Amino acid sequence: MQRAKADSERLAEVYRQLHEAFSTSDWAALAKADLAIRDLLVRLPADSQLDAAARQIKQRMKSLHAQALEKCGLECKRLEKVLSNHTRHAEGRSAYMQVNSFGGDGS
Repeated sequence: MQRAKADSERLAEVYRQLHEAFSTSDWAALAKADLAIRDLLVRLPADSQLDAAARQIKQRMKSLHAQALEKCGLECKRLEKVLSNHTRHAEGRSAYMQVNSFGGDGS
């Protein structure tokens, strides 16, 4: 019984870490929570040996983790667009500066 309570408490703590990181879009904290999940899962007994509370928390954590992965993917796509825009603008500035450095005034 004591182990089941400890498993539930550890799951709940890692779930709170994941939830906080997800809620605030704290990507560094999300990475830490992801590592904590991995470390916890390798130490947990099989689901059949967990009590109902631990299984429920584990299922909620699995669902939230899937949402976090989706959110991370969306953030990566957003950052790709930002980087692409910066690169495109930098290329334009570079071309403009090269024209000016050759004494061209654009007229």
